[in-house]
Parts: sequence; C-alpha cells; structure tokens
Amino acid sequence: MASATFVDNTITSELKNNIQKSDPFLEKLLLEACCEISEYKLAEGMQDMGAGGLLCASLEVVKRGREKTNKDLGCEIAIDNVPTKYEMEHTNILISESQERMLIVSKKENVDKICEIFKKWDLEHSVIGKTNNTGKYSVKFENELLYTQNMDSFNDVHDYSNLSSEIIKIKKLDDEGILSDEEYKKAKDKILKK
Repeated sequence: MASATFVDNTITSELKNNIQKSDPFLEKLLLEACCEISEYKLAEGMQDMGAGGLLCASLEVVKRGREKTNKDLGCEIAIDNVPTKYEMEHTNILISESQERMLIVSKKENVDKICEIFKKWDLEHSVIGKTNNTGKYSVKFENELLYTQNMDSFNDVHDYSNLSSEIIKIKKLDDEGILSDEEYKKAKDKILKK
C-alpha cells in the first residue's frame, strides 16, 4: 500500500495547515459580542457558521424566519462581501467551514449598532446580504446573479437534500482528488447556473 502521504511529509503538513483550528480567545470575544447584541435585542436571527458554512447557516436562519413570521422570506447573498483569507471559488465561499463566525439577520436600523458592537470587541464583520419577500434564495458576485432558487424547494435544510447536497458531494470529490480541475469547474458551473 502506498500513497503520497506516506512518501512525502510536506503534503501531510500542507493538509494539516488547511484544517480549521479553533481560537478560544476569538470565540470568547465573539460570544461576548453576540450576547451584547442579544441583550439589546438587535438581531432578528442568529446562526453559527459551522460545517455547512454560509450556505447552510443562511438557509437555516431564513427558514426559521419564514416559520416565525409566516412570510415568504428569501435572501440575497453577496459572496464578494464575505471576508476570506485568500482567493476562493464561489462555491467554496458558500460551503467552507468557518470557525468563530456568526450570521446575524437584523433590521436595517440596527446594522450600524451591531457593527459598533463588533468594532468594540475588535471583531471583523461585514454586511453580506439582505433578506427580502421574494421567497427566493439568491447568490450574487459583484452584482452578477450566480444562482437563484425558490426557498420552498429546500424542504428540510437539516438533511441538505437540494442544492447543498450537490455542492457537498462535488466538494468532497474535489477534496479527495477524484475530480480534475476542469471537471470540478464544470460541475461547479452547472450547479451555479441552475
């Protein structure tokens, strides 16, 4: 049995460097900021961005909002506004696991107050989208619509049975090195153009 990881420790080191590591201090700051935001009742919804990344977090928070308000809520995500450490493919911005990040939905009049709280705690923050009454989940990059789908098509966001399962499957194949760069790009483009 042989593989590149047995032959070359450099590859193993590179893979280990790509694994998300938690930062307890940053986590504490984020917790304090989120508690303050909750205390002042500035958020309409809040979701941590864990293993499913922005895609799952945003779907979950909008779905809860739809259930709570009985409105045909949707959202528009501007992925070019999502802070990243390095250049990433659009799909990776949506599905990458994020440590110590929260997605917060607020009324427009509370955005500046929330940003001030994050500044006070010296935390990076960005407005990455907005909710609306279209009933659609839309993703844009530099104002170009990459993807749109009716929120009703996401029946159970916890089993990720729609778009997210396709993206997760392709990402897994790419991570395992099964897809060539060209195959990955074609698959990603196919999903985003649906």
